This record gives sequence, structure tokens and C-alpha cells, in this order.
Amino acid sequence: MKILKLLLLSFLLSFHSIAQVFEFEHIEPFLDGVIETQLREKNISGATLSIIKDGKKLVHKGYGYSDFFNRVPVNPDQTLFRIGSVSKLFVWLSVMQMVEQGKLELDRDINDYLHDFKIPNTFEDPITLRHIMSHTPGFEDRLIKLFSADSLSIAPLGKILPNDIPKRVRPAGVQASYSNHATAIAAHIVEIISGMDWNDYVEQKILDPLKMHSTTFRQPLPDYLKQNMAKGYSFSKGIMVEKPFEYIPLAPVGSVSTTAADMVLFMQMLLNKGSLNETEIIADTTFIKMLEPVIIHAKGVNPCLHGFMDMSRKGVSLFGHGGDTFWFHTLLAILPDYNMGIFLSFNSDKGASAYADVMNIFLDKFLSDKDTLLTPITLSDDYLKKFAGEYKINRYPHSDYLKIMSLFSRIKVIPENGRLKIHEGNKSNFYLPIDSLTFRKEFESEAIVFQVDEESKVKYAFMSTLSIFAFERVTTCEGQPLHFSIFLIVVILSIVTIFYWPMVFFIRSNYQSIGSAPKPLPFSAKLVAWITSFLLLFFYLGISLSTTGGPEAVVYSVPTGVKYLLTIPILLIPINLFLIFKMVMVWPLISTRIRSKIFYTLICFAHIAALWQLYFWNLIGWNY
Repeated sequence: MKILKLLLLSFLLSFHSIAQVFEFEHIEPFLDGVIETQLREKNISGATLSIIKDGKKLVHKGYGYSDFFNRVPVNPDQTLFRIGSVSKLFVWLSVMQMVEQGKLELDRDINDYLHDFKIPNTFEDPITLRHIMSHTPGFEDRLIKLFSADSLSIAPLGKILPNDIPKRVRPAGVQASYSNHATAIAAHIVEIISGMDWNDYVEQKILDPLKMHSTTFRQPLPDYLKQNMAKGYSFSKGIMVEKPFEYIPLAPVGSVSTTAADMVLFMQMLLNKGSLNETEIIADTTFIKMLEPVIIHAKGVNPCLHGFMDMSRKGVSLFGHGGDTFWFHTLLAILPDYNMGIFLSFNSDKGASAYADVMNIFLDKFLSDKDTLLTPITLSDDYLKKFAGEYKINRYPHSDYLKIMSLFSRIKVIPENGRLKIHEGNKSNFYLPIDSLTFRKEFESEAIVFQVDEESKVKYAFMSTLSIFAFERVTTCEGQPLHFSIFLIVVILSIVTIFYWPMVFFIRSNYQSIGSAPKPLPFSAKLVAWITSFLLLFFYLGISLSTTGGPEAVVYSVPTGVKYLLTIPILLIPINLFLIFKMVMVWPLISTRIRSKIFYTLICFAHIAALWQLYFWNLIGWNY
């Protein structure tokens, strides 16, 4: 009987394996439909896709156009796509090559390697390469000058980094927060220790040995590759708009241009644990080391690895990297249990959501049997109230005027009927409790895990599939309700001040005042409040208009107009002091209406709150 059961089990497993192979053989027509749908629904110009299994190409295709207006089709063997942060994988391989050679140590203070600048000793423990590889060095995010509109910004890392070191905002090794600048520092260390320029090093040590001859970090592109470069696009107001080549000053963190054919070679090397044919990029033991966890935020959350991102989801083990520029969006995913690699890239602004959708559809269609849903438990509504609140992502600029972006990168947690409603952006999902701190998405295995402090108060939240950052519970003074309320009150009072007082003044000028009638506020007091209100509204309007050039304009540099605008809050400081003085002087005036005094006091306190708000978000000139 036991033998019969074993034979039956063996047959079922073999049948499942055969069925799975049969399904994978039909993957191309299925994904053709999925990707064509993404191109059409999201107005994307083109895409390139390569899927390999057991070292062989399963799918290798181009979709749509590399040149939309000239109708040039995407060719997976020739068309180059920008792969953004997937470029970082070459940095991590370079670091590990030098670790193998004994020239670098993962746990040594990086200041021991840096010659042209040093990382400040803000905290007791130093930053190491292991911290950088796991995105746990504790840096703030820096966005200004991360991209550029022209090649003039391209300079050696040794000239860029000393003037652009991000602020250390938390101890190293405590919490992950994805860092482009830290990656650039790691690449610069490779330059210093090897004595080679980054481009020369990566070409000689990785690209040329793998015969990736259509892959380059160089900007502008070498002449022999320019004609094959796909163009980037944005779909705006019903039309496709061609965008210029994106320059990335910190080249190692995201400047690679490559073809799907070259990335097939790269994935084959990864699936073979660091080597391809007779070429060894790193030893298999070193490669395995890169997949070991450095830090795990909480049980049930994907770990931070040595360079690779653990993207496991839906019960499937995944590692690799995503990459996004403004116009190109790329996913490289390795499925080790299936000896499979996936490379997918789009050349339009909606590509990020497209590759996420394609990957999820692929997993649901072909590997859905791996996903398991843990059984929910029951928690009281009173208990669930401890999770309620607003949480900000821990990756944002702390020391420049783009800090305000963190105000809009929030999730809101709302207890509702034994579940948590997680509101993010313009969508909401319900999460069911599976233990006291872990909640899985309704109908899915993706989870959110909370972390409490010493007093059992909820402090952090982590998404199970996103290991590279955390969400921090915000305090009242940095919450959206307070800041949106201040802004709204100030705008309303300022508009009333600017338009109502002049209107009343001209009306009254046509009538002779009666001696016994209550007198209006002194002209000098009104003038100070009017000037303050006008300058503040002018500042708000100017800052709002400065973002109309698109997100790329914000990170290219601090626009000249914004620099001038940021001097207005400096002028408002002495004017507000004079406003306070006028408020104190108004109250003893017996002949002035009490309601006028109250209104003036409201204006005064509202503008003080507005000035505090501008300071909080680094919107006062000296903070940029």
C-alpha cells in the first residue's frame, strides 16, 4: 500500500511538472496579449521582454515602437532601453569582486577607503559597505540634481559626491531606506581601490567578459549605439510627447542603456551563480553570500539582501531589481526555484505600473498554486484603534525644500469592522489580522506588519514585499490634517484681507463718517497685514506654478524662480514681527470694533503658523 501511494504521489508530481512545462510553452501568446493591453490602456510607446528558463530563451520579443512617430518597431536584439536602478546590480557585483580579492571589507568603515571626502560621524557607529548594499546606511534621500537635462552635469564621481553628501538621519544598520547616493559612494570606492574610472572598470570586469557589447553606462551614448536607442515618451493631454535623453550625474546608480539580448546574458550569469560559460564574474560562494539577509525589519517582511532586492510575493521566491527613470521603467526578476529569469522594460512614463501589472498577472496565471492565504483571526475594534493614524515613508529629503514631498507620501490606517482599511494615494485596500501585529490584504497574501516601541505604541509599519523602506507613524505636528488646515485658513484669511479691505475702503471713501460710529482699524495696521497676506499668497502661487514643468524639472536643479521665491519667507519674518506689534497696539483702541480686533488677531496668528509651517518644510531661503 505504501509503495502504491508513493507511485501515485510520484505520478501526480510528474503530471504537475509536465502541465507546468506545457503552460510555460504557451506563455508567449498569453503575455503578448497582456503587454499589448498595457501598451494600449496606458498609452505606452513600446516594450521589450525576455524570459529565460534553464538557460534558454522562452520569450524574446519587442512590442510597439522605439520611435513612436517614425513607427520604428522595438527589436529585442538591437533596441536599447534605459534600465534605471537595475544598473546598481553592476555596482554590487563590482564590490563583491573586490571583496573576493581582499581589497575591500564589507564591515569596515567606508571612510577608510574614501580619500577626497569623508562621511560625517553623526552617529557613534560608522557606515560600512554592508550597510550600503542593504540600503541601511541611514542617509536621507536626495533628489535635486539626481537627473539632468544635458551632458554638462556629467563629471567624475570624485567631483560630484564631495558637494552632495546626504545628511545622516538615523544610525546605520537600523532601518532600510533606499539610497542612490550611498550606491554612488560604493561605486566611487571601487574606483579608488581599483585605480580605474567606473566606466572602464565595469566594461573590463563585467560587460566585456559577458560579451554585453550593447550595454553601457556612458553618457552621452557612444556613437555606435545612438541609432538603436529607444526614445522616451510621456502621454499628456491626449497626445504622445517625445522626451529628451535623460542624463544621470551619479551614473553607476542608474545610467545603463542596454538591450534585452544583453540582459539575457546577464540573467544567465545570475542563474548560474556568477558565471557564464567559461567566464566567472564572481565565485558561486560569493554569489550565494549576496542573497543572504542583512536585516529583516519584521517577521513576514522580505529581508534586505547584499545588493539584490528580495521581491518574493504570492508564495514565489524572487530576487532582482526594479529600475525607473522618468520615461523608462524596467524589471529584472530571477525565480531561482524555476531556474527562470524575466527582463521587461517600457519606454513611457506609465511603465512602472505596467511592469508591476504584468508581473502580478504572470504569477497569478502560471504560479498561483504557490500562494497560500493565512487564516485571519479576530481582534476587537478597541485593539485595532492602536494602529489608526497616518504613516510617512522614511525615504524623503530632510535638508532641502523637497522635504514637503513627504507630506504627500503617506498611508492612512483606519480600523473598520474588525479590519484595517489602508488608504494609499487614490486607492484603498482592506487588511485582515493574522496575528496581533500582522495583517494580510483581503484575498491576497501580501501583508503589512506593524512594530511597537518600548511602551507598546505602534511606531512603524512595513509592507511585506517592500524591504527597502519603512513607514513611520507621524506625530500631530507633521500630520496632513494640521498642515492642510493651516494652509486653508491662511489662504482664506489672506484672500479676505487682500480683497475685502480695499473694497470697504473705497466704499467708505464715498461717505462722510459719523463721529460716533466705530472706527476701522488704523491704516498702518491694515497695510502691514495686507502686505503680509499678499506676499504669502504670491509665494504659494509661485511655488505651485514652479511644479508645472513636470517632476523632472523639480529634480534637475533648484529653479531660479524658486530661489527668488524662497527669499519671500525671509522678508516675512520682520514683517510678521511688525504685524504682532500692530496687533498689540490695536487692542487698547476703544473706538475700534471688537470684531475687527479679533479678525486682525486671527490674521496675525495664522501668519505666524504659516511661517512656522514654511520653516518646518525647509521653505525659508537659507534651508535650500
